[in-house]
Amino acid sequence: MDDDIWCLKSLGSWLQGQPHLCTLLWQTSSPAAALQRCLNGQKAQQPQVLLLDTSLDIASAPEICHQIRSATDAISILGMSSGMYEPYIEALARAGAQGIMLKRHLTRQLPQALSILAAGKPVDPRHFKDTKTAHADLESTAPTQRKPLSAREAQVLHLYSQHKTTQQIANQLGVSLSTVYTFKHRVIEKMKAATLAEAIYDFKEDDRDNHM
Repeated sequence: MDDDIWCLKSLGSWLQGQPHLCTLLWQTSSPAAALQRCLNGQKAQQPQVLLLDTSLDIASAPEICHQIRSATDAISILGMSSGMYEPYIEALARAGAQGIMLKRHLTRQLPQALSILAAGKPVDPRHFKDTKTAHADLESTAPTQRKPLSAREAQVLHLYSQHKTTQQIANQLGVSLSTVYTFKHRVIEKMKAATLAEAIYDFKEDDRDNHM
């Protein structure tokens, strides 16, 4: 899954040309379509490995990863990044992914990594867990009372609720993209939400209740 159509087509063409390596079931730029095929579609459409672009915005890669990993341990998830991927490691690992790679290294690193991922194992055990352990960890995280948001966390969530992009929020607050991502994932955790959209909905509901 990649919202960059050129990258999506290029990687798809390369994978289709590697029949000894894998079978490409599908490719999409839609988070909703990816979740449908991974979780609610026919068994034949459920991949062993999902390659997931990290540069998605409001439907971010960690959120998509979290939804899939919470539901199943049958799909390995590999993040793909066009640039620096270090800011995404912690969030993806917490969401249950099995690794992350630079897109420019995929054709060199995927041939060895795919067999590891297909077995449910992480390509980088220093930071990532296998699918079964990651799934069990998320299942065992029982809902608890929400923690209060800091002023900056509430500000970031408010800006997202106004349909600001991550880049726009970073520019407005004068901070880096990785800082905004950090605040976003803290908000999701504190609000016990599965996705940013759910956190925004709960945030608006709480605000409405407080003003009634």
